[in-house]
Amino acid sequence: METTRQAIDIDSLLDTFGLNTTFSNVIIDEWLNVEGKLNPEDQRLMNILLERISKFGDYWNEEELKINFIGILFLLADIDEDGKIKTFFERSVAATVDGIPLAVKSDCMIATPKGKGTPKAPYFFLQEYKKQKGDKNDPEGQMLAAMLIAQALNNDHKPIYGTWLVGSIWWFSTLVGKEYTKSRKYDASQEKDLLQIILILRKLKRLILNKNQ
Repeated sequence: METTRQAIDIDSLLDTFGLNTTFSNVIIDEWLNVEGKLNPEDQRLMNILLERISKFGDYWNEEELKINFIGILFLLADIDEDGKIKTFFERSVAATVDGIPLAVKSDCMIATPKGKGTPKAPYFFLQEYKKQKGDKNDPEGQMLAAMLIAQALNNDHKPIYGTWLVGSIWWFSTLVGKEYTKSRKYDASQEKDLLQIILILRKLKRLILNKNQ
């Protein structure tokens, strides 16, 4: 039976699949500990994003957040690489993980492409939610479910990367084997954190390219 969006929550996934939760390891530290600055053109675009999320972030619904902020942020991060890395939105993924069927629709997925329009090997997932975690949707659980599915589909023992966000607050995570690691909070409405989010996403591109060489 296909697992629905509402049925997935972080605690059930951690328990069901016997995952260990940590807050630091070599993989995530290598990803997140990145420094740099933007060129003047990119800095101007970041300033526009910063103004948007600061003024309107509390009022956007999920689709408005995606169109007005996330899509432009990923463009600024310059992740796509022709024939090697492609960003996909609203794509479903499914697999049987440890004998248990899982299925989820990913708000955003970064994968090596098959042709021009089909994800082949997914390495990163982003899930967003406008409200605080609670009643129906658990963005962290949705993200982790997608990461588990990618781990099973890829079957290559390489890290899977993820992000979940609630409004302007971002968390980053990795899944390596049975170890699930998550970061501190990053607030995209704060200039320093927004720059760091962009640099982290740019670093993700290099990590994916390196692992596929």
